[in-house]
Amino acid sequence: GDWACEATLWTQWVHCGSLVAREDNVLLVVDASSFQRIVVASAMSSCAFSYCEGFIKLLNDTRREKLSDLDDPAMDIRTLAQDICGLFQRRHHQAVWYPSLSTTWF
Repeated sequence: GDWACEATLWTQWVHCGSLVAREDNVLLVVDASSFQRIVVASAMSSCAFSYCEGFIKLLNDTRREKLSDLDDPAMDIRTLAQDICGLFQRRHHQAVWYPSLSTTWF
């Protein structure tokens, strides 16, 4: 699957346009405020904070005209998530399964 608007989870974000589906799909909507409250209270908060810092750095390194609400392969957030979560696992000596992570920390 694809995702859109991950930046709204991690920073103040102004959407770049309107999203229109070309075919039927399933849409999962995540309330950013609820997400942030849950993450801050979770045992995974340090992993999430590190991911957030990396995500914001990728956003800041992207030219303004290239910013998008859509998944940007140039940002390589899958590698960021794998690196951050792998580092977290090694620090805490635990095996944790992370669902695929796609996204100023509140």
